[in-house]
Amino acid sequence: MNKEPNTPEEILRNQNYIALTTFKKNGQGVTTPIWFVFDRDKIFFCTFEKFWKVRRIRNNPNVEIAPAKARMAAPKDYKIIGKTIKGVARLLEGEEAKAANRLLRKKYGFFKYRVFNILRGISLFRSKLLFYEITPKVLTN
Repeated sequence: MNKEPNTPEEILRNQNYIALTTFKKNGQGVTTPIWFVFDRDKIFFCTFEKFWKVRRIRNNPNVEIAPAKARMAAPKDYKIIGKTIKGVARLLEGEEAKAANRLLRKKYGFFKYRVFNILRGISLFRSKLLFYEITPKVLTN
């Protein structure tokens, strides 16, 4: 008997991507597929400082995430494949950011993770890589 996943850990288990929705000042959501890692009841991800999602999170840390099928070569081409989880994002600094970086590198492999970040960083004029933690709050459907 297959039990439907009901906790963030169950929903995100074995997933490579999540669809992260951040919110504009007018409340409109903007969704982007991202790499992530789930560890100790928290979700960690990284993004570049010049991406709009950084500004949106700074203005409103409430986010929504859901497991997704995606390809980084075509980030607009994604499909949400599970329940949505509401949460609160927090920028990590210092040792917390280093720990998140290690977790992501471990999940995606050094080569894949590093090459992706170098290429994205070059295309963004050496934009700083930022690390975030999401604390899950509520499951929605």
